[in-house]
Amino acid sequence: MLYLPAKAGFASVEREMEDNARLMGASRWQVFWHVALPLARRGVYSGLLLAFARALGEFGATMMVFGWQPGRVTLPVSIYADYEQNNMAHALAAGVALALISLALVMAYNRSSAAAQD
Repeated sequence: MLYLPAKAGFASVEREMEDNARLMGASRWQVFWHVALPLARRGVYSGLLLAFARALGEFGATMMVFGWQPGRVTLPVSIYADYEQNNMAHALAAGVALALISLALVMAYNRSSAAAQD
């Protein structure tokens, strides 16, 4: 989920920009941090957003690998546990929190994308 958008973002960085930075004396790490990463940020952001959304919805793998450990519960596992215990008020609160986190991230991404296009 993260790899393909980030790869496309880095592929869109013009090689000439990196070459110019190297000609001006920048090291490989400086070229990466100050030229390539800022220019590829939209692809990296979209990949991070996709990976985060996938991780939030990944209930089955979480339960298989992580299991049920009291005191160490993710939001999707908490919603499931509350549903099983018929605690719908808490499940609703956790679901709303999950939706608000996702909405905030999408809005932040859209705002940063709009600012980058201007």
